[in-house]
Amino acid sequence: MAEGGIKALVAVDGSWRAMSMVHFIAGQMEPRKVELKLFNVHDQLPEGFRDIDKNLDYLFRLSEVKSWDLSQRAHMANFMNQARLILERAGFDAKGIDSQIHERVRGVARDIIAEASRGYDMVAFARRGLGALQGTILGSVANKLVTKLTDIPLWVVGRRAKPGRVLLAVDGSESATRAAAHLARVASDNAAVTVFHAVRSPRLIMEYPLVIDELPPEIVHISDGQTVGQRAQRVMEEAAEALVASGFKRERIELKLAQDVSSRADAIVSAAKAGSYGLILMGRRGMSSVGEFSMGRVTAKVLQLAKGMAVAVVN
Repeated sequence: MAEGGIKALVAVDGSWRAMSMVHFIAGQMEPRKVELKLFNVHDQLPEGFRDIDKNLDYLFRLSEVKSWDLSQRAHMANFMNQARLILERAGFDAKGIDSQIHERVRGVARDIIAEASRGYDMVAFARRGLGALQGTILGSVANKLVTKLTDIPLWVVGRRAKPGRVLLAVDGSESATRAAAHLARVASDNAAVTVFHAVRSPRLIMEYPLVIDELPPEIVHISDGQTVGQRAQRVMEEAAEALVASGFKRERIELKLAQDVSSRADAIVSAAKAGSYGLILMGRRGMSSVGEFSMGRVTAKVLQLAKGMAVAVVN
């Protein structure tokens, strides 16, 4: 791993969605900058058996449970081998790829969270897994990880995510600045990046309810006689300068401003879809978020809207 690179925890469950995520990571990350661990939480019992009392019927079905357990272990071992091969073919150093089939202790999400606390720089996981229900925004495990892992960058990868250009959504917040720094640690210096800033309609700003917990940055931070557009341009240029200072090529960085939007989250996702971007990257909390919330309103809505896409959320 190159100096300044990262150690990534990649949570997998053996599903085709998890394998799609591995393909995405292989194409989106810079192999020389990343060491990663493929981590699976193995449950010896099928989900339905946890609700069955240890009665005679359960005992009669122990052989069925053991057979299922052996089958799952074999499947996960094969999955790990395939995932390793995909990553190695993409240029990842075999010595920098670790894998573990971990015996469930407290629960899938809790065990992933516990592992994440052991010196990792980011966690990646699929939006939904084997038990996904149609119509859900995030799977139950993914939702718990997004809610609880608030101090580490997260990559939430949808099933249709394809490696490609990066849409870096900025708003001048410290969280967005850290998002740019995270990108420098994980992406190729030759990556194509669009620094994107969405500005709400002045009419909506004037009509915006003045509530203490979520004032938009257009109200809070316009000062010194700057227009909204001038401030937006400065925010994007500062982000671009930070990327260049980190080694990115300036000619590969585009600045894009969306003005008079009704929803910043809608504008971000719409731009990502229209431009076929591989990854949306943004801060967890924007300029107007307050401490009692683990995630800003815009970021939460982007995660909701970006179904099938990949979203990186940086604390």
